[in-house]
Amino acid sequence: LGGIGAAAREAVPFLIESLESKDERMRLGAAEGLRQMGPAARDAVPDLIKALKDKDSPVRAAAASALGYIDPMAKGVIPALIRALKDKDSHVRWSAETALSEIGPPARAAVPDLIQALKDKDRWVRSGAAFALREIKPKDKRVVPALIETLKDVDERVRLSACYVLAKMEPPAGEAADVFIALLKDNAVEIRIKAAEVLGRMGRAAKSAIPALTEAAKDENAFVAMSAKASLAKIGHKTDRIITDFIKKLENTEVKTRAAAARALGQIGPKAKAAAAALIRALKDKERSMRFCAAGALGKIGPVTEDVIPALIEAMRSKGGEVPSSIAGALGKIGPRTEAVIPALIEALKHEDEDMRFSAAGALGEIGPAAGLAVPALRKMYVNDSCAPARRAAVRALRKIRGKQAFTDAPTNKRQAGPE
Repeated sequence: LGGIGAAAREAVPFLIESLESKDERMRLGAAEGLRQMGPAARDAVPDLIKALKDKDSPVRAAAASALGYIDPMAKGVIPALIRALKDKDSHVRWSAETALSEIGPPARAAVPDLIQALKDKDRWVRSGAAFALREIKPKDKRVVPALIETLKDVDERVRLSACYVLAKMEPPAGEAADVFIALLKDNAVEIRIKAAEVLGRMGRAAKSAIPALTEAAKDENAFVAMSAKASLAKIGHKTDRIITDFIKKLENTEVKTRAAAARALGQIGPKAKAAAAALIRALKDKERSMRFCAAGALGKIGPVTEDVIPALIEAMRSKGGEVPSSIAGALGKIGPRTEAVIPALIEALKHEDEDMRFSAAGALGEIGPAAGLAVPALRKMYVNDSCAPARRAAVRALRKIRGKQAFTDAPTNKRQAGPE
């Protein structure tokens, strides 16, 4: 029933009743089914809060996941999820973090507990806490120092999670540069890449990192080396020379070199506008990874020429594109700077490829309230789409666009949703 989604709303009373079953499998199935229905199952919120005290941990974990998706702003949801962060079972704690991530900024009350969870004995919980803090976007001054401390974690995945989160947040103060300089020598490639990226985002405050970044620019991994060079450019060290070099590398015979150069140009951002024409050409590269990196770079550089947005829209519509998440994501970053972006993303919500639909919904959510024109199409997608992740993406987008009014008078079955 849950797999049907919102169209199975009539089954909500049965599933609520099933949460009280003596059979653990029935209770678990009910919680998971309600989660799949999303906002259509909002009547079940009080019962799901109660299920957070179920004797069986899989049921508690499923209830936590459901609450973050169904109606996160309902009375009692956030406090209940905060309590679940202290559950004795690590999977329940992780599920509560995931739910709080879905809720985003309104879950700021959970920040102190999430900071504490960065020291949890379970590595998945520590990693989940970092990502939850990223989605909540707290202004709490304790968050960045806590994440920087997490960069010293013994587990590679946890260090990487902290790096990813710090790379998306406001750049830390210059005195934190030494921590990231040390990470330029980490065993994990992704951590070295992200460390270089964060140093670049610090800008001139990270001038002390120039020698270390210059050394990292010799890394045997092309993505690490070029990320380090990109950060040198952002700091203001040989910027024009580095951008020119990257543009030349877009023509390299090695796809890894081309892709790394494209990614690095995106890392530099609008200052790399001279690369726009070459990146547009790269959208038709024969290698998927190159097309993916080129689209992502254009999204970060922005519509610096009038050709950028039409080229991205054309690539998104191309059946041979196969890079839906990167292209839709690029358009989402550019936002409603031209009238063509939002209609193109709305059109993509009906694409036969479920990854494209998922990514288009995510991009519209990133645009936020300015994407109000997409609300009817997103509501149809939430009700009718056969892909559960795509339905969830539509729900997240609607909440970012409309906030508390996301599901006011929303359709709950196919007939109400209107014609395709």
